[in-house]
Amino acid sequence: MLILSSLTTALLSYRLTAARGRFWTALLGVAGNLLVLGFFKYKSLVLPASPPQPHGLLGAILWAGLPIGISFYTFHGISLIVDTYRDPAPLVGATGRRFGTHLSKTLLYMSFFPQLVADRSPRQVPVSADRRQRFSAIEWQPALDNLVRGYFLKSVLADNLAQFTAPMTTPAAWNVDSAYHLSAMMLAYSAQIYADFAGYSLIALGLARLLGYRLPQNFDNPYLAASFAEFWRRWHMSLSSWLRDYLYIPLGGNRRGALRTYANLFIVMALGGLWHGAAWKFAVWGIWHGVALMAERALGEHLPRLDPASRGSACSEWH
Repeated sequence: MLILSSLTTALLSYRLTAARGRFWTALLGVAGNLLVLGFFKYKSLVLPASPPQPHGLLGAILWAGLPIGISFYTFHGISLIVDTYRDPAPLVGATGRRFGTHLSKTLLYMSFFPQLVADRSPRQVPVSADRRQRFSAIEWQPALDNLVRGYFLKSVLADNLAQFTAPMTTPAAWNVDSAYHLSAMMLAYSAQIYADFAGYSLIALGLARLLGYRLPQNFDNPYLAASFAEFWRRWHMSLSSWLRDYLYIPLGGNRRGALRTYANLFIVMALGGLWHGAAWKFAVWGIWHGVALMAERALGEHLPRLDPASRGSACSEWH
């Protein structure tokens, strides 16, 4: 699926450098990526858990497993297609409009491992690291700093907390004899999910440094946020910026009146919730955050403005 997605994205984004049919080419690329993602990731919301017997070839396709990383590289493909549609000049300048060069860069962009596992979504195909870079030129200190902190958060904190919070995902949680015990599990799970997510993001940053790349931070102390809006400028910043640039702003952002802004916030957060998992509980979680953001805005809460350069995904569009 990764190879097929990469080849299709390369072909369609290259076609977008032509003068004609650019809108329909971009629409085909975005719709195709979304349809593939929707089929593999969300079919479980409507299909039964197991196929009927005998299920045949159609059943084998319908109940095929979820390809690893499909959410990440699908978003990468969409961002490349949309950005090329908006402005093909950077792509033409980087490849000289040679398809072979563009294909190799697209394959790097779609499959670059540290970027893939951290859901990075840069607006341009990454430039290759200097092939003549020597072993001694590696930035060891920041690379090892990210790797050590990442493995500590993931392997020490998150994996051990998971043993304590496991009952939360089973009916056994309803049999907990103490509200304090249940509250402790809830707080521990908040720490676990952050340590797990931020941990492997730091590992990705460290691996990228070993390969000569500098990727942006993905978390900025989100639990220190003073509001829901600020939380989403600090939590999973690569996804927040992607949703802002490719969904919230194209929908109109906050520039088409209060009601439209509330609707846009609701739509973005509901879809963002579904992105986190193929279950209705994730949609409810996203809707809950959308309602919270709407309420904050309706109540006229004035949040301190953050410098986009220092916060990664921070942007006045989210205020």
